Parts: sequence; C-alpha cells; structure tokens
Amino acid sequence: MGHPYLDLTPMGHPWYFTANGTLPDTKNQKRRNMNNISLTQATDLADKYMTDKTIGLEIELLDPLNRESTVIEQASEMGIKMRSYNNCEHGVKSHWKFVKEYSVRGRELVSPPLPPKELFRQLHIILELLEANDYKVDTSCSVHVHHHAKKYSHKRLRYFLNHIVKNEVNFDCLVASSRRNGRWCRSMKAELDCLVQSPDQPQWSRCNDLGIHQCPNGESASGRGSARYRKWNFHAMALYGTVECRQHQGSLDFSKIVLWLALTQNMVSRCHTKVKYTKGWDNPMCNLLMSLGFAKRKGKAIKPHCPLAKWVCESVVSRMESFGFSDRAPELDLSPDHLDIEGDEIFIEGCGWTPKEQLRILFPSLSCLHV
Repeated sequence: MGHPYLDLTPMGHPWYFTANGTLPDTKNQKRRNMNNISLTQATDLADKYMTDKTIGLEIELLDPLNRESTVIEQASEMGIKMRSYNNCEHGVKSHWKFVKEYSVRGRELVSPPLPPKELFRQLHIILELLEANDYKVDTSCSVHVHHHAKKYSHKRLRYFLNHIVKNEVNFDCLVASSRRNGRWCRSMKAELDCLVQSPDQPQWSRCNDLGIHQCPNGESASGRGSARYRKWNFHAMALYGTVECRQHQGSLDFSKIVLWLALTQNMVSRCHTKVKYTKGWDNPMCNLLMSLGFAKRKGKAIKPHCPLAKWVCESVVSRMESFGFSDRAPELDLSPDHLDIEGDEIFIEGCGWTPKEQLRILFPSLSCLHV
C-alpha cells in the first residue's frame, strides 16, 4: 500500500504499472551504462540483423611481453588457430595472427575473414584470453574492421561514400575524441567530391578500375600510402576486396565491438540501394538507426523493432551520452506494443504482461500463444 507502482510482473521484468493500472512514461528512458551482450544474444543479433558476409578484425594491443606464446597455446586448446609473426605480414590468413604494429608500443592481433556468428564465437574466447594474460589498450590503440565488398561497383561505392559523409557526425558521437579526426582516421568530408569517380568525370584517368581516386587531395594511395588513413579506407578494395573502418578506439570489450560490427556492416549493406548526395547535411542519429533497420518512427521518438534492436538503440544512446553527446541522442520509446512477446509472456493492451499459459486456457486457438 502506498507504493507508486504495483509490480504485476515477474521479478526483474522491465514493465510496471501505476496504481491506476496504466504504464508509466517509458519514452526516452536512457540507460547511463551500456548493457553487456552475451554470446548467445550476439549470435541472435547476427542472425536477425547481419549478413553472412565475412568480416576481418584488427585489434591493436599493448604488449605485456612473454605472453604471446601462452595466448596462442591457450587458443589452440580452445580450437582456435593462431600464429605469431615478427613482421607486419599483410597477407590474408586462415588463422588469427599476432603481427608487428608500428603505430603502438605493442602488437596487432588480426582475425581471418569470418562470418559474424563465427567471428563472435571466436572473439568471445580470445578477448577473455587476452584479458587473462594482462593485455591492455590505451589511446594509441584502435580497432579496425574490414567488411567484404568484392562485387561493389563504383556506383555502389559512391552511394556508400554519400552514406558515410552524411552520418560522419553520428559515428563521431560513438568514439573517443582521439578517433574523431586523428592522424590515422581522418574525416571523409573533404573527399566527398573526389574519392569515387565515374567514367564520365574528368579525373577518371587517375582512378583504378573501381573508380577509386589514387591520389585524392594530393595524398597517394600507391603501396600503403597515407591516403588510406581515413575513417573508412576505400583503398583496401584493391588489396583485399574490402572497405576498412578505422575509427574505433582500442577495446577489449566484447559488447562494444559487437555493437560496432553490427552498425558498420549495416552501413556497408545500406549502399545496395541509392543514397543521395547530400553535401553539408548531418543526418540525425534517429534517422540512421531507422535506415539500418533497428527502429521505426513513433511520434517524436523512435521505437526499436525487438529486444535485440532495443539493445542496439540503447547502447548507441549510452555511448553518445558517455562521450558528451546527449543533445544529439535519439529519444527512445520503450513501451511495449499490443501482443509483444518476451519469453513466456505476452503484452495485452489494458492488461499488461500476462503468462502465455493462462492465455492458452482462455484462447486456445490464438496462434501467437503457441510460438
């Protein structure tokens, strides 16, 4: 008696009813701390929101010395192949590799190209091994991601560049200040009009077969030239058939890396359809999350499509807040819809969360009760 909310749901359920039987205001309830995602949930996220196109991961690390062989041995015991190289070893391998990295006081751990579900499985194990062996990261470190794009034409790459530039500020809001326009991951905005050309444009002769300019803004892409040091490296297309996102800061956090992979792979997939040239336009984060398929518009807010999309949207808001961009964070409507299902319960408008078992007695022919 006297409590402002009556708990009519199992312990830990996120939905509660006010004393008059209505739901409290759940719009824009932003979590200050990003919730961790389990390996099972990450696999479900890959099933629902990612493709099977391979992803290559590069994790820069501070070297704790004399631990590399231990990690390799422990990984082998877990069924993961890993080798150590004394040089940079840029070739694509079928195993994980420790290689030399000149930009940090340590090493770089590079994955083979793997589909998301298998990458998540192996990554979950490897990150635990790295932490158990005292590997660390600092502001000099970063995480690079190579997304498969072998069959992308210059037109599709042009759409992708348009999409990157109009959402550059959104991704800046999800990373540390050192990764917003640093030496190794500079802005793409200055290259919007020159990086990807078509055959009818005057600088086509300075492009490779994919229409990627080999000397954008005077910086060479030949060999391993400085033109690749952008937030997105298009010059990886000629070497590996990938586009490389170089923007994320160093991390050994499974949940943060999963979120980044889900967002960036969906960015690449989005360019299958036309993305208009919009120079000078900074897309709101709510529009980005809707265009990537995680949410829909509901009034002034956006509403995640399902619990997995809810985790993505809440994590994005959490990251934006932690980096000081609360003013740009989208408003989330987290209220359940009529007949939403979570586990063994269904949300009935006007009644709240109700066990399926009880509803089956009353409505035995209702199909959603037997899912």
